[in-house]
Amino acid sequence: MLANRRHWRLAIIAMIVFALGRAMSLAQVPTKHPATDAQSQIRALMTRLDDPATRDASRVQSIFADTFYAVQANGNLLSKAEWLAVRSRLRIRTVEWETTRFFEYGDAVVVQGDVHRTYEMPDGRPVDERRRMTLVWVHRDGRWQLAAQHGTNLAP
Repeated sequence: MLANRRHWRLAIIAMIVFALGRAMSLAQVPTKHPATDAQSQIRALMTRLDDPATRDASRVQSIFADTFYAVQANGNLLSKAEWLAVRSRLRIRTVEWETTRFFEYGDAVVVQGDVHRTYEMPDGRPVDERRRMTLVWVHRDGRWQLAAQHGTNLAP
């Protein structure tokens, strides 16, 4: 009888150890993964858009899907043509993405992040803004295109 209990205890201990080991192998600690190819390509496009030298709409218009719409912090909607026209009048000084998160869904990627921008309005008035942005990128015709963006002002 005593030997039988000992065997049961050993069997139970073995099952617990096995179960814990299996659970730990399934619940891996999240690690920082290298950027995917899509993320690298989109980051390069974001850098190109943020470059102060790209005020000329013809240098960046191919990055935008024809159906692009931007939702501004005040709720206004801007089409691709309207957004490019507004952007071409600004004198961008600096653009710094403070955080970015990428969520991939096949041929679509959602980018969320906080951005700090400084620029001058057409009348010379300086602007220093922080926004929380959501960008929707789609892969069409063999390339990534910005389909939509939304920005919300952050407190200074």
